[in-house]
Formats: sequence, C-alpha cells, structure tokens
Amino acid sequence: MTLTAVAGAVCAEDVPLGELFPDEAFRSYCETFDTDGDGCLSTDEAEQVTSITIEEDLGIGSLEGVGIFANLTELTVRDNEITEIDLSGLDSLTKLCVTGNLITEIDISEAPLLADNYDSMYLDVLDHGHTLKYSLWSDYVIETDRGVAIQGAFGRPTAISMSDVTSSSILVSWAPVEGATGYEVWRSRSPSENFVCIYAGEETSKNSICLNADTTYYYKIRAVREVDG
Repeated sequence: MTLTAVAGAVCAEDVPLGELFPDEAFRSYCETFDTDGDGCLSTDEAEQVTSITIEEDLGIGSLEGVGIFANLTELTVRDNEITEIDLSGLDSLTKLCVTGNLITEIDISEAPLLADNYDSMYLDVLDHGHTLKYSLWSDYVIETDRGVAIQGAFGRPTAISMSDVTSSSILVSWAPVEGATGYEVWRSRSPSENFVCIYAGEETSKNSICLNADTTYYYKIRAVREVDG
C-alpha cells in the first residue's frame, strides 16, 4: 500500500473524500477532482489538480486537507468563512487569494515559493480594502483583506554595501541570511527592468566587473534556499 503524507496525517493512496476534507462544503467542491467517481481521491487524481478557484460563498469554513494537492500553484477562495489556513504540502503554490474570509493571520513558511519571494513583493492597497502583494521576480501573489498578518516569510539580504570601486568594477557585499543556501546578484542600468543575473552561489559578495565608466548601475540581491523534494 502506498502512503501519502497530507497536512500532518498519513493517508492511503485511495482516500475517502470524507476523511480528507472534514468541511462538508469544501468536500463537495473537491468531488469534481474525483474523476473516476469512486468517492475517493487517489494520488494520481490529486496530482492533476493545479488550481482551486472559488469566487463565491459556498459556506466553506475550513480548507483542511488541501495539502494533498502537491502540484497546486493557485489557491483562490474568496468570500467564505475560513478562519485559518494551513499551507503544509503546497510546495508549488505561487498565488494565494483569500479575501472576504475571517482570517487574521497566515503562516506562509510551509509554502516555500511564497515565503522565499515575499520580501521582494510590491504592496498595493486596493480600492475595496484588500491588500495585494506581488513579485516582479516572477508571478508570486498574495491577496488578503487589509490587516491580515503574514508570518513565516524568508528574509532578504541586508547590510548591502559597495566597495573597491574602480572605473570598471565594484565589489557588492551583503550580510548572510539565516537558512539561505545561496544568493543571486542581479544587475541592470535601469532601476526597474532588464535585470540580468550575474552571480549565483554561496558567497556573500560579488565583484561586478566589465562596467562602463560614468554609468549608473542598479543591483538586486536575492537569498535562495533549497527545498526538500
């Protein structure tokens, strides 16, 4: 028998929907993923799910069990009655939208793609009172009601400094980030576009060379970490 870990529990390969999803309304929604109609969710069926989009009030109070969808990249559940959310198992998640619920805090540490990119996200406060965080590194998005606390974000490099300046080079340095397994240095002549990665490695400094004299350069430093699996 194949065993699969789901949000802290161990489940057999074919698991009854009632055991996976205690919330009746969310279970009813997830019945659409039971493609063979046997009342269970197999590993193969779960792996086919990459997006959950709920834009209306279905009376959902809990998303318990959502961690079975290991390939989920987008989780959107608006205007329901969810009070908390566990993102364990969602290693592929890049978009999370949970406005209109009863959530006051979200721990994104178990969603590594969101946690690793959170500090590079830009903040917009939307007209209807929602908070939108989005990243220019790639398409990483977190949308919540205003005031929802985000915990578990992976830190960004600090104490960035420039030294050993010559007409064609400059040494860029930064403080180490706890938990980081490496760093990336990006360079551009524009403050907002056309950044090119000039370094990826474990060191906390990079000698940026082949520069043109009397030219302004912009740098972005990004910490990265390996994720098991």
